[in-house]
Amino acid sequence: MESREKQEELQFALEYIKKYMKENDELSNDSAVKFIASDPQTPAVVLRGMACEMRNVDILSIIAGNQATSSDVLAVLARHPEKEVRLSVASNHNATMLVVMPLTNDDSPTVRFTLAENPFTDDLVLESLALDDNPFVAHRASATIERLQDQ
Repeated sequence: MESREKQEELQFALEYIKKYMKENDELSNDSAVKFIASDPQTPAVVLRGMACEMRNVDILSIIAGNQATSSDVLAVLARHPEKEVRLSVASNHNATMLVVMPLTNDDSPTVRFTLAENPFTDDLVLESLALDDNPFVAHRASATIERLQDQ
């Protein structure tokens, strides 16, 4: 993304957050940011701006779990060093196959297990997880595949 375009997006995100905080002045700053990060009505550009600027793992995890978060942002968050952020990506119902496929090789079996139990995970990803070295992950992926076939 070009620098000018990124600056415009960040400016829009900042204005959105300021407006939200003004309209909800009874909330603490932390609460307001969490509400914005979790609201599925928050524009994707605002979530992108927040994800680029925030370092708070709790907020990044909330953004990663928000179904309005765009695939490009989820792809970045799927590579985050903190497991909690990757867990939220793995449980996001709108995460595409391209976003979550790298999580099939995640160091954390908890991330892989979460991905395996997500009923919105792509079939190819589930099939890959069914072959996981961790028996709990493999079993969960197989069980999810079976459950989806029965529906």
